[in-house]
Amino acid sequence: IEMEVKAPKAQTVRAHEAIREQGPGGAFFEMDFEGDAKRFVQRRRVDIPRMRVDADDYPELYRFTRAVDAADQRAIRLRF
Repeated sequence: IEMEVKAPKAQTVRAHEAIREQGPGGAFFEMDFEGDAKRFVQRRRVDIPRMRVDADDYPELYRFTRAVDAADQRAIRLRF
Protein backbone atom coordinates (compact mmCIF):
# COMPACT_ATOMS: atom_id res chain seq x y z
CA ILE A 1 0.00 0.00 0.00
CA GLU A 2 1.31 3.45 -0.84
CA MET A 3 -0.41 6.56 0.45
CA GLU A 4 0.57 10.13 -0.47
CA VAL A 5 -0.79 13.11 1.44
CA LYS A 6 -0.33 16.67 0.22
CA ALA A 7 -0.51 19.30 2.95
CA PRO A 8 0.01 22.70 1.29
CA LYS A 9 -0.45 24.69 4.50
CA ALA A 10 1.64 22.48 6.77
CA GLN A 11 4.80 23.98 8.20
CA THR A 12 6.29 20.62 9.11
CA VAL A 13 5.54 16.95 8.80
CA ARG A 14 6.94 14.64 11.45
CA ALA A 15 7.05 11.04 10.34
CA HIS A 16 8.82 8.06 11.86
CA GLU A 17 11.87 6.05 11.04
CA ALA A 18 11.28 3.04 8.82
CA ILE A 19 9.87 0.04 10.67
CA ARG A 20 10.71 -3.56 9.76
CA GLU A 21 9.51 -6.67 11.56
CA GLN A 22 10.11 -10.34 10.82
CA GLY A 23 7.75 -13.00 12.13
CA PRO A 24 7.59 -16.77 12.13
CA GLY A 25 7.22 -18.72 8.90
CA GLY A 26 8.53 -15.89 6.73
CA ALA A 27 6.01 -13.28 7.90
CA PHE A 28 7.21 -9.75 7.13
CA PHE A 29 6.06 -6.18 7.76
CA GLU A 30 7.63 -2.94 6.57
CA MET A 31 6.49 0.67 6.86
CA ASP A 32 8.54 3.49 5.36
CA PHE A 33 8.06 7.26 5.17
CA GLU A 34 9.44 10.08 3.07
CA GLY A 35 8.47 13.67 2.48
CA ASP A 36 8.80 17.29 3.47
CA ALA A 37 6.54 20.09 4.73
CA LYS A 38 4.34 19.95 1.63
CA ARG A 39 3.76 16.21 1.27
CA PHE A 40 4.61 12.85 2.67
CA VAL A 41 4.42 9.31 1.38
CA GLN A 42 3.80 6.27 3.54
CA ARG A 43 4.52 2.82 2.13
CA ARG A 44 3.40 -0.38 3.83
CA ARG A 45 4.20 -3.93 2.88
CA VAL A 46 2.82 -6.96 4.70
CA ASP A 47 3.42 -10.58 3.79
CA ILE A 48 2.03 -13.31 6.00
CA PRO A 49 2.18 -16.58 4.12
CA ARG A 50 -0.24 -19.37 4.87
CA MET A 51 1.43 -21.49 7.50
CA ARG A 52 0.91 -23.83 10.38
CA VAL A 53 2.15 -22.28 13.61
CA ASP A 54 3.53 -24.71 16.15
CA ALA A 55 2.66 -24.05 19.78
CA ASP A 56 6.33 -23.27 20.47
CA ASP A 57 6.11 -20.41 17.94
CA TYR A 58 2.99 -18.78 19.44
CA PRO A 59 5.00 -16.27 21.52
CA GLU A 60 6.90 -15.12 18.41
CA LEU A 61 3.68 -14.81 16.40
CA TYR A 62 2.14 -12.81 19.23
CA ARG A 63 5.20 -10.52 19.41
CA PHE A 64 5.11 -9.99 15.62
CA THR A 65 1.39 -9.17 15.45
CA ARG A 66 1.62 -6.80 18.43
CA ALA A 67 4.62 -5.00 16.87
CA VAL A 68 2.76 -4.61 13.57
CA ASP A 69 -0.33 -3.32 15.36
CA ALA A 70 1.74 -0.82 17.38
CA ALA A 71 3.51 0.41 14.23
CA ASP A 72 0.20 0.83 12.45
CA GLN A 73 -1.19 2.96 15.31
CA ARG A 74 1.66 5.50 15.29
CA ALA A 75 0.51 9.04 14.52
CA ILE A 76 1.96 11.23 11.79
CA ARG A 77 1.93 14.83 12.94
CA LEU A 78 1.24 17.81 10.69
CA ARG A 79 1.93 21.27 12.09
CA PHE A 80 -0.05 24.14 10.59
